[in-house]
Amino acid sequence: MLSIKKYAAIDIGSNAVRLLISNIIEQKGRPVQFKKNSLVRVPIRLGADVFIKNKISKENTARILDTMLAFKLTYEIS
Repeated sequence: MLSIKKYAAIDIGSNAVRLLISNIIEQKGRPVQFKKNSLVRVPIRLGADVFIKNKISKENTARILDTMLAFKLTYEIS
């Protein structure tokens, strides 16, 4: 029996936010396979805010929220 599942991981770093979407393929009698579906990187300079102002600016907060929405849509169509 063949089973394909889709998983995503989001990495929020100091310079960028990344989305990795992978398909996990399981088939009886075979090793599990991990196939990269999508990898998206959006540069958002959070480090500059945090290290200088000790907080994330409203502008970068809006960028993160927009990015999360875009990642959700990317996951749904992948």
